[in-house]
Amino acid sequence: AIQLQVLSEEKAAEEVLLTLYSDSVQGKIQVQEDQADIRILLGILNSSRKNYDNAMDYFNQALAIKSTNAAPYYNIAVILFMEGKFREAVNYFKKAAELKPLFYSAKLHEGYSLLKQARYREAFHALNESIRYNPNHRESIILASYCAFKDSDPDTAYRLLSGLINIDPFYSSKVFVPLYLLRLEIPEDESIRYVSQILEKLDNGKKALIKQVLYMLYFVKGDAETAYENLSRYARKNKNAFTYSLLGMIAFHQDKYVDARSNLSMALKLDYSNGIAHLYAGRLAYDAGDWNQAFNHFVKAQTGDERKCLYAQTLQGDILLKYNKNTEALLLWKKVLSVDPMYIPAWERLLNLKE
Repeated sequence: AIQLQVLSEEKAAEEVLLTLYSDSVQGKIQVQEDQADIRILLGILNSSRKNYDNAMDYFNQALAIKSTNAAPYYNIAVILFMEGKFREAVNYFKKAAELKPLFYSAKLHEGYSLLKQARYREAFHALNESIRYNPNHRESIILASYCAFKDSDPDTAYRLLSGLINIDPFYSSKVFVPLYLLRLEIPEDESIRYVSQILEKLDNGKKALIKQVLYMLYFVKGDAETAYENLSRYARKNKNAFTYSLLGMIAFHQDKYVDARSNLSMALKLDYSNGIAHLYAGRLAYDAGDWNQAFNHFVKAQTGDERKCLYAQTLQGDILLKYNKNTEALLLWKKVLSVDPMYIPAWERLLNLKE
């Protein structure tokens, strides 16, 4: 059932879960943890369809079976958050984090709930904990920077936002949700508004970097045209590798491969160590069937913090499959998941390989 849910086959997953639920009610499933997980998964399915009353019923059933499980508390908190009950949501997020140490998503959404109440200092502390557990999660960083800014600490806001430059643009674009996590991201307009507000108050020396962060954020949130237009204008005035790597990345996703290749070549000419440029140069080579060149680019894309290398490592596994090295690919994706157990590009490949 978990595998079906990860692969987005919700209808098939629901049929399996309802059968398991019936078995559980009839006493055929004795293990408490299994009984609770069946109800949690059914709750997540109902939540994803906005059937919140049914979802709450399943989550409360799970708590009645095992009250020390963080998952029902977290998912109840998400529903309360979606309903605008931020004060109540905070308590449930706190309980989830208390029961499951290093639960960065619980601390993230505890902070988000506090931000919604304009309790910026408390929110910053919760979000800072989230970042400590998962230092490359874009949404945590944006929220924490905004809270620092609203709490009269623009230097911390700038420091946090400038770090977004080096994060894989798709690091947090999806969240692995089979057991207890519901996807809850900052809405597109809200996160862009937060960064824009901070940008307005920064001095000119800091504006240039944060402008690029903002343009990247437009792309990540789905507005590629705005991102490309602004970055092109910026590139004409300020030639730097990062700008060209972003232009190459956006052009690639718009299927403008000639423009992508030109921008990525310029990025690597200016800075051959640029990880994003190597990553997308590798993807161009992969699509062209030049697997050796693609493999070399993906290796060069893996610089610095290992968390920033997950996408390149995942794509390396794709090349290993082309050479029928299934076991090596499997081990590589497992290595990725040992660094971040919720990195869904690796999960998708892992589960499809097992299929």
